[in-house]
Amino acid sequence: MKLNKQVIVGLCAGSAMLVTGMATAQAGVSANIGVASNYIWRGQTQTSNSAATSGGIDYEHESGFYAGTWVSNIAGGDFEQDIYAGYGFKTGGIDLDVGYIMYDYLTAASDFSEIYIKGGMAGATLGYAMDSKNKDSYLSLEYATEVKKGMEVGFVYGSYSKNVSANSYSHIGLSLSKDDFKFAYDSTSGNGAAKFAGKNYSTFTVSWSKSFDL
Repeated sequence: MKLNKQVIVGLCAGSAMLVTGMATAQAGVSANIGVASNYIWRGQTQTSNSAATSGGIDYEHESGFYAGTWVSNIAGGDFEQDIYAGYGFKTGGIDLDVGYIMYDYLTAASDFSEIYIKGGMAGATLGYAMDSKNKDSYLSLEYATEVKKGMEVGFVYGSYSKNVSANSYSHIGLSLSKDDFKFAYDSTSGNGAAKFAGKNYSTFTVSWSKSFDL
């Protein structure tokens, strides 16, 4: 997922961290680029704790429809390409976002897709995603607030319920963003994550991302 979830300007990630932000009122095409010391998606490194470079293109319609694609390097010389589409709208004072995302890898056996829904209000966002292939599910709660002009602090808690329950886990993330730069701390715990043999995993990440209209 995306290295910066405000890039659409967007999940995950990832990232780092699902997918797009709520749709804006104006139509247009935009592009984004980013670099990070580590690609973290849902609390786990996707680059074996190495750096990542990413980029994407997004389209947003004034109706609330959006679509786009995003690419990043991942571990083992592989690449991840996300292709997504969704619809953002407001009802009863709540921003809602529903959509579909496909995660495509050079290693085809790793491909999967999700449907997702997010609801946001007063800086807090509750999200739910379901893997259409493995029936894994991901529940997240995010909160972000601007502490001064151009500076934002954020918090995320996520619970990943795997079809193979021994691999289920939870994670937390804390971040401080200043303009295009972001400093983040992520910690993963649980039975989880076979990648970490059930051990807690914590890491700090520095990233930079930029979005611009085309």
